[in-house]
Amino acid sequence: MREFPNGEKAHLPVMSAGFPSLTGDHKIVYVASDRDVSSEEILEAASKLLK
Repeated sequence: MREFPNGEKAHLPVMSAGFPSLTGDHKIVYVASDRDVSSEEILEAASKLLK
């Protein structure tokens, strides 16, 4: 449970998605969200962030 400065409380479940890379290693991205997020959405967001 997290409480924000405005007093609002939120419980954000953590989801993860794993992605293979061209070099053979495996990357895992963790996301906390107030809704279900698909692996594809996580991959797309991570790709945009890491560019």
